[in-house]
Amino acid sequence: MALTLPVLGQSFLIEGTVTDNRDNSALPGATVLLLRLPDSTQSAVITNATGRFAFQQTPGRYLLRVSFLSYQTAERSINLTNTPINLGTIALTADTRQLKEVQVIGKTPTAVQKGDTTELNARAFKTNPDANATDLIQKMPGINVQDGQVKAQGENVQRVLVDGKEFFGDDVNATLNNLPAEVIDKIQILEEQSEQARVSGFDDGTRVKTLNIVTRADRRTGQFGRVYAGAGTDARYQVGGSLNFFKPGQRLTILGQSNSINQQNFSGEDLIGVSSGGGGGGRGGRGGGGPGGGGFSGGNDFALPQLNGITKTHSAGLNYSGQIGKKLEITGSYFGNYTDNDAYEKSFLQYVVNQRLPYNSESEVNNSSNQNYNHRLNFRLEYKIDSANTIFMRPRFSLQGRDALAGINRLRSMDTSQVTETVGQSKSNSLGLNFTNEFTFQHRFAKRGRTLSIGLGTTLNNRDVDSYNQSETEQFNPDEYISINQRNDQEVKGWSLTPSLSYSEPLSKFSQLQFNYSGTIQRNESDRRAYNFIDEEEGYTGFDPRFSNTFLNFNPQHRVGVGYRFRTQDNKLNLNFNTSYQYSELNNKREFPTVNSFSRGFHNVVPNARLQYNINKQKNFRLFYRGATNPPTVEQLQDVVTLSNDSLRFTVGNPNLNQFYRHFVNFRYSATNLEKASTFFVGVNASVNQNPIVNETIIADSTEVIFGVPLIRNQQITRPTNVNGQYSFTGFVNYGIPVKALKTNINVDANAGYNKNPGYLNGILNFSYTQTYGVGLTLSSNISENLDFTLASNGTMNFTENSATVGRNNNYYTLINRARVNWIFWKGLVLQSDFSQRIYSGLSANYNQNYSLWNVSVGKKFFPKRNGDLRLVVYDLLKQNNSIQRNIQPTYIEDVETRTLQRYFMLSFTYTIRQYNGSNNSNGNTPNNPGNRERRPGDFNPGNRGFGPGGPGGAPIN
Repeated sequence: MALTLPVLGQSFLIEGTVTDNRDNSALPGATVLLLRLPDSTQSAVITNATGRFAFQQTPGRYLLRVSFLSYQTAERSINLTNTPINLGTIALTADTRQLKEVQVIGKTPTAVQKGDTTELNARAFKTNPDANATDLIQKMPGINVQDGQVKAQGENVQRVLVDGKEFFGDDVNATLNNLPAEVIDKIQILEEQSEQARVSGFDDGTRVKTLNIVTRADRRTGQFGRVYAGAGTDARYQVGGSLNFFKPGQRLTILGQSNSINQQNFSGEDLIGVSSGGGGGGRGGRGGGGPGGGGFSGGNDFALPQLNGITKTHSAGLNYSGQIGKKLEITGSYFGNYTDNDAYEKSFLQYVVNQRLPYNSESEVNNSSNQNYNHRLNFRLEYKIDSANTIFMRPRFSLQGRDALAGINRLRSMDTSQVTETVGQSKSNSLGLNFTNEFTFQHRFAKRGRTLSIGLGTTLNNRDVDSYNQSETEQFNPDEYISINQRNDQEVKGWSLTPSLSYSEPLSKFSQLQFNYSGTIQRNESDRRAYNFIDEEEGYTGFDPRFSNTFLNFNPQHRVGVGYRFRTQDNKLNLNFNTSYQYSELNNKREFPTVNSFSRGFHNVVPNARLQYNINKQKNFRLFYRGATNPPTVEQLQDVVTLSNDSLRFTVGNPNLNQFYRHFVNFRYSATNLEKASTFFVGVNASVNQNPIVNETIIADSTEVIFGVPLIRNQQITRPTNVNGQYSFTGFVNYGIPVKALKTNINVDANAGYNKNPGYLNGILNFSYTQTYGVGLTLSSNISENLDFTLASNGTMNFTENSATVGRNNNYYTLINRARVNWIFWKGLVLQSDFSQRIYSGLSANYNQNYSLWNVSVGKKFFPKRNGDLRLVVYDLLKQNNSIQRNIQPTYIEDVETRTLQRYFMLSFTYTIRQYNGSNNSNGNTPNNPGNRERRPGDFNPGNRGFGPGGPGGAPIN
């Protein structure tokens, strides 16, 4: 008889899927309550992005209750024996009576706080019918978009998800500019954890600032998008479109564009493989300091400036997500682009140290032409072997190429006396290949909270750079001429393996212990060869060993640690702590021109801790600390001299570099008020770097040998070195509230920062102390879809002091004002205006400019559904567009002005596709979001990709 009884404490799976009975679409965010009979002990979970739920329970009788706003509650009786139960599909029926009550009585909250996720309600922010996700989030509290960079709660957004799934990898702009605002129900601000952290529930300190877009329930099935074309003056043109095909379990997005008006939709990762090495190609690395590009089109797609200068762009992309069978879930994307950029820049650089320098300023004019192409593939696969075992894979591949040509004219002066003049040009061809993959196997034992996770990360990268540098320098007092004409061939390649293992064991219903191991085996090799120009017949055949080098770097690292996790029964307090012992090595070997090897080992304790306290359902604060080590790169270690397109400027690596240690602390407080529909957020970040890697620059005032390199008068050389004394502090505050009388939303934000950065110049250690204070005010309309406007003003004050030059005024100020309106009136006429003004003060002479960018369009909507739009656009009506930026470094301050795209006229036509097969509910009432990661008592299984919380006894949802 004993053989027929279940094993004591053994649990079995109860799972199912919740859908809408009208179109069988999934209902993420539905509440699933499981009551054990007869004592009515409760367990609860929230369905994930595909509507799935799961419980792990011991045999017995249960009552399952599924509820969701505006739907009738469904119940199922369950008799769990010794085998798992799959309930299949539970279809909910819309409750029309409740829906009407909600429409009449309900009050739309601006935001709610769900654990560490802030959820913003899109229905509280009215936008015009043509608006995209970027237009929508600019109205939301705590989110700012400026010069193509999206910030949420004071931090750069690095990833955008759609219903909990990746969309075009980590390309933030491609996602936000592709999705129309009308399909969005909620925007969630969260920090996505690593795959292993989500599996184990232990915070490993790896977090990515993320926006999760929750789509409306009645927009999840259908086809939507837009196509557009336009032609203008000065050979300006644009053509492109995006199409989305959504149905339950599968989503496909296709997009493409070609234009000559600076419209781009790709992120910085597109150039990561070719961003370093090889002279030439302009002042790469500087971002836009002004409006810079175009981005005012009837299509409203890809409208964010990314590059200065004038750029032609061709791009195409494909994104797919879907469920294949019952076990495999896949998300994948391809994106490719080609850009042709011409830029003209002028700059003024002033060194902060006057002592021992033969010159103290540089003026430069730079003309550059760059052609870049990029292909990248991103995938995420989740394979559920059974209820206890799951495999995750995230392969990524990218191929980037760059052809660059640049010419410079640089004057160096001591006060008003000219010291040198350099005329140079450079050319380079680069090709970069990168592959990464993350593999994770997860096993959940029958005992809740006991998990095993095994991971392996792999990377492969290769970069080839062929560059030509030619320059002539004239030195004065006494007169002297220096010329170079050299070709450099460089190949950098590397690989790494990152194994990991973690095991978690519950200590009680509310505490858990984890044991973990992670390792890294990394190898990098850099080979550089330099050839001098001989004559027209022999060309670049003069091999120069002074600028040639082969260097290998091998870095093994091992880390073993233990973690502890605790939370109170009411889930108000959550504590996560982990500490690890880490041993790492730096093994460097020079193989050419001479052979030399040197190795060093490092012992470190690497902790991280996270404390979250939920004051109530709408208020919480979080405190986070992380320690981390950072090794030098192979380029920093390689002791080879590198030429630029300036015969007076050299760089060299330093094989004696050590790794540096970083301490990072983050504090956050979030509060929402449902009655006032207000939001309040405070965030503070602080970091201290021990032994950071900084630059040491020496400018020779006579013929001498520096860092083993012979230099003549006025030549300078820079190498990396370790030094202490680097830290930073930033704070951000945001408050948002609707003003009913004005039918508007007001957002007020303020920020402050303090940074200390060290650097060497001619043997003098200078500390640059920078204080930054900023305040912003945004007033956005909430009147109707036909009248949409936003008014914003942001001011910033920057104060810089240098220890080496006390008393010099390096303070500057910027003010950015913006007014944007979109008005649809009589019989579909459209008036759109976007005006921005930039005011600078405190910059170098001729850089304190005030300029405005005013874009205006008038148009008419056609067809019964107004999905045709004809516009006449005037870009930069005042013909003032410009770009100005200040760069502050420990050894110099530089102001840069870049010529940008200016006035043109364009006639464009846009056709919008809207064919939704969901319900006709105009309110778009949607599930409580899949981004809610708040967990209930007893849940130690956060492995839900859809971010839905488990409950007491709730199993992970994948």
